Amino acid sequence: MCFWSCRKDLEIGPADVDWVAETLKKNGDMRAWRMAGRLCR
Repeated sequence: MCFWSCRKDLEIGPADVDWVAETLKKNGDMRAWRMAGRLCR
């Protein structure tokens, strides 16, 4: 849900974890917020 506007062929790698976490926090629900917290450990 949080990444609906991204290109369909976008490849996410380890260097993108901070961006993914920030996007989850900004655009997601509580479940997404918790997942972002796990990514930032």
